[in-house]
Amino acid sequence: MEGLVAFSHTSNTCLPCLCDCSSQPLLTIPEVDKKVMPGMENEGSNLSRAKEIKNQANEAFKAHKYGQAIDLYTQAIELNSQNVVYWANRSLAHTKLEEYGSGIQDATKVVDKH
Repeated sequence: MEGLVAFSHTSNTCLPCLCDCSSQPLLTIPEVDKKVMPGMENEGSNLSRAKEIKNQANEAFKAHKYGQAIDLYTQAIELNSQNVVYWANRSLAHTKLEEYGSGIQDATKVVDKH
């Protein structure tokens, strides 16, 4: 794949790249080499690792191991603090342990980020 292409499309009845209407590219954006942008290779692995940890936390929560779930959600948040689900789930785990202050703090993060 050479990169992303932006099209000027002459027809309102079809989508670029899905027809034979000879749309001409406005510009071609070259693919970004990960070597040029350090840290990008870690971002994808962090996101997938965070999801794995969240799944483990969900299992702990289902088993009523709320403290363990909180610890695992915290690890997921450290890897991907932008995922509001991790904050919301940790908030619920805190409330299950009657740690309402911590639950409110996490719930507030959800509202602020959403």
